[in-house]
Amino acid sequence: MVRAVEALAAERGFSPDQCHIWLDLHSIPQSNEATKALAIGAIALFAATTSHFVACAPETLHLDTGLLCSRDTYLSRGWCRLEQWAFMLANGTDSIYFWGDASGGLQRIDNVSSWIETSIKALPSPVTPPGRPRRRLCRRPLHRHPLCCSGLPR
Repeated sequence: MVRAVEALAAERGFSPDQCHIWLDLHSIPQSNEATKALAIGAIALFAATTSHFVACAPETLHLDTGLLCSRDTYLSRGWCRLEQWAFMLANGTDSIYFWGDASGGLQRIDNVSSWIETSIKALPSPVTPPGRPRRRLCRRPLHRHPLCCSGLPR
């Protein structure tokens, strides 16, 4: 990720020191489920209000599951698609990039074969990683957030 930011700064003409990074894992509270649900509800806003978007998706094994993570698995996840499309709707594709590894360097997504076309395909697009239990959505008509009753503390 550091190399991706350095490459982005060099291409766009700003200092890496001027860069503020929104990283979903660290920017979304992980320990408090209620706060986490609220932050997840704001993911599109976070993505749409940034000036640049870099999808860091090198081929690697997931630390917790041992499953392969890559460009293809990134493009298959619903949350990742939400982030990309919120950014593209607000900013276009001029400032959205992919970083796979140092050998490929920083690439604009419109230069990466079939990136946009693949990210459009909405189904199937899991928002829950494989192996993690899916939550029920709340069906109560007066509740505003769909995850309000799905196992969160009351």
